Amino acid sequence: MTKKALLLILFAPTFLIGFSVGAAAPEEGKIPTLSTILGKGDPRKALVRDCAGLVDRQVAAKSGLSGFVIKGAYGVIKTVREGFVPGVIDTLLTDWLKELEPFYQDWQKTKQTTFSAYLTGRSGEVSEALLKVTDRRIKKSRHATVRGAYDKLRNSAKENVTAAVPELGKILEAHLPKP
Repeated sequence: MTKKALLLILFAPTFLIGFSVGAAAPEEGKIPTLSTILGKGDPRKALVRDCAGLVDRQVAAKSGLSGFVIKGAYGVIKTVREGFVPGVIDTLLTDWLKELEPFYQDWQKTKQTTFSAYLTGRSGEVSEALLKVTDRRIKKSRHATVRGAYDKLRNSAKENVTAAVPELGKILEAHLPKP
């Protein structure tokens, strides 16, 4: 397994996370999917950029000894390979949008609140849905060491992702078409 693949598997759980030009109109009465709205072209690029900014802010906010370690590792990752974080986000985005789809469809039915507030009220469920993507990836790994490291980091990854859900919701909402 390459260093890039190992870093992708270990750090992806903490990366978080308008219609594309020429996108087909949804069928009448059918709600367009997040993948249709955000998964292609310029909207995707903008979402990846904004999620990379979210990761930067989440890492910068870490404190204490663990924060020092996370900031150091993150700095190394960003220095060793420019564009690594946006690349990881772009790689996982399609699957993340699929996992967020049930939340989006449910929210669309009532729209009693903003999408951001809807996701924030379900932060634990949303973080579990997002982490399903990396859970599936790690299960496919043939490397017991990588699986073991992931298992040890899974709970802290969930805490990090859960803490990021409110801002992630705001980012997603900013990229959705306005009514």
